[in-house]
Amino acid sequence: WAKESGLYVIATDIDQTAPGIAIADEFHNISGTDVDSLLGLAKTISEKFTLVGVYCNSDFSLIAAAQINQKYGLKGCPPDAVEISINKTKAKELMLNSKIPLPSGITIDETSTISGESLDFKFPIIVKPIDSCGSQGVKYVHDHGGMQDAIENALNFSDKVLIEEFILGEGIDTIGIMNNGKFYPYGLGVRVFSELPFRFPIYGYANTDLSRTQQEDAYRITEEAAVALGIIDGPVKADLIFSEGDFTVIEVTPRFHGDVFTNKMIVYATGVYAAKDLFNFFVTSKLPDTSILDIEPKSVLWKGLFP
Repeated sequence: WAKESGLYVIATDIDQTAPGIAIADEFHNISGTDVDSLLGLAKTISEKFTLVGVYCNSDFSLIAAAQINQKYGLKGCPPDAVEISINKTKAKELMLNSKIPLPSGITIDETSTISGESLDFKFPIIVKPIDSCGSQGVKYVHDHGGMQDAIENALNFSDKVLIEEFILGEGIDTIGIMNNGKFYPYGLGVRVFSELPFRFPIYGYANTDLSRTQQEDAYRITEEAAVALGIIDGPVKADLIFSEGDFTVIEVTPRFHGDVFTNKMIVYATGVYAAKDLFNFFVTSKLPDTSILDIEPKSVLWKGLFP
């Protein structure tokens, strides 16, 4: 899709067998977390080409992408907003200040001791590192007996831990593109999780039973949360919980949801290509006027097959 937009595409990946290598104009075997090497590559590219954009599809390369955006004045998330979105405590503080609906929670450090009795919300609860990603170090705790193990596990990934109430409801995923602080919606779907204690996604679908007003609310909350975190340009995704008629924000990140959701399910359901429009946006600084809310989606489902 990037090449269809007339772009010269340079791919990087820690995996030397990644399927995108065969499609890209150039490939460099660099990890998404190797910020210095990626900045060096960007410098080399900028000497031969006009650098117009950086695209990454995981949390691990967000910091490098943001630093390249800042250095070369590209349309995308700046480093400070990326750092805030990754730091769950700081993100929560800013979103609370903007009246974004969030789960109740507290942050502790590695010297703290805490028991379930001292919490002002009930079990089950979620224990997570404040600045990890990809669900690393996250545990769902049923009772007092599991607290210490969950905290110690989270401390393997961060020096601070966020403890939050667990909200039982329907998982709602949204994606969109921010342009000068305005959110352009690009897809909404349901994610269904396994039972506690693991709560990993087992299937999801588009064409939800949410009303148009409820869908507009989900997108509005995504926009307000993104602006609160300083994500004013580029892709954004939100993880929401819909429970008893209300949305609660779990996480907002300056990238799209994964390939299955963004580039398959939403594409098959609506014919809307978020990534393709983002690449065109890099070139033209424009996005289509048609709203995804005006498209009647097909029903599309994905399901994980587990042994």
